[in-house]
Amino acid sequence: FLAHTSHDLTAVQVWDVTDPSADARTIRPPLSHHPRSGTRVEFSADGRYLVTARETDTILWHTASGAQVTPPLSLPFASSLEFDPT
Repeated sequence: FLAHTSHDLTAVQVWDVTDPSADARTIRPPLSHHPRSGTRVEFSADGRYLVTARETDTILWHTASGAQVTPPLSLPFASSLEFDPT
């Protein structure tokens, strides 16, 4: 998978790029809980989860469905994101 923020920083789009012989395709509508500054994203090692962060909170998402796994967590000013590999 590949994730990127929209040009206006209001959403995160996830793309399926697993087949190099095919064009990339979006896997669902953009994740749009984070208006403005939702620019930090990180996938779990197995690709099942995606975490997004902005200046005031952080959200864990299920990658395939786009469902929120957690409510917004109050982790202001997260400058980096990383999953524990264990």
